Amino acid sequence: MFLEKIKSHLGPKIKRNESQLFGDNLELSKENEKCEMFSEVFEIIDKKVGDCDFDFRKLKEVYFSWFKCLKMKAGTSAGFTGLAEYVILRAILLYFEQKLKIKFEIKSKSNDTRFFASNDKHVLITHSISMDKNMERAVDKELGKKIEWNQGARGLKPDIIIFKESHEHYNPKAIIQIKVYAVSPSSIRKEINNVKKMTEIRNKKPLLVIIFFSRLSNENKEKLKEKFDYVITPESLNFGKMLQDVYNQLL
Repeated sequence: MFLEKIKSHLGPKIKRNESQLFGDNLELSKENEKCEMFSEVFEIIDKKVGDCDFDFRKLKEVYFSWFKCLKMKAGTSAGFTGLAEYVILRAILLYFEQKLKIKFEIKSKSNDTRFFASNDKHVLITHSISMDKNMERAVDKELGKKIEWNQGARGLKPDIIIFKESHEHYNPKAIIQIKVYAVSPSSIRKEINNVKKMTEIRNKKPLLVIIFFSRLSNENKEKLKEKFDYVITPESLNFGKMLQDVYNQLL
């Protein structure tokens, strides 16, 4: 009943290969078997993301439609977090699969943490993962390569990092932070300080992106523009341009 109501709200069920959710080379595991009961929900959300044609205004509506439905079903949206990041992550994965003619596979950092690597090992994408020694070991074990990251930023977990492989090393090409609501001046200062740490990577400057699902004051937007290459808000039309810019970095 729950799935049927989600389907009626978000659209018809779309058949998709399991590889689109879990990667072509990932063996069916006990964890994936447990995911089967929710696979239809993810299929529907992924279909809606694909239908947005990489328009951030439409992606935002996918999130807020879900947000409103949660309130109707659960009274509030308390305890349900992460969908905004999921929507952006899936849009990014789909965009680069289409543009670069690749498929992303899931790789393991630990029993509870995964990251994405393209089947040609050219692109690596992380979602809220610490760039620590364990990540270095995981990349070496799974892909036989090194990963570049600033020692002073090891404790940080950027929402999304996009890496490009070059000479057996993965170098960050874009760092993306995602915010559902507008943030306070102190939070903006914290974001700017974190950016300073994350960009000190052997003189390699990745594109810096911050995405807001809600409107941002002009004052805060201008402050962020001093440090971020892209400040994406609901009224802006630069999400597609940002993706194209990252794509150019990956060529």
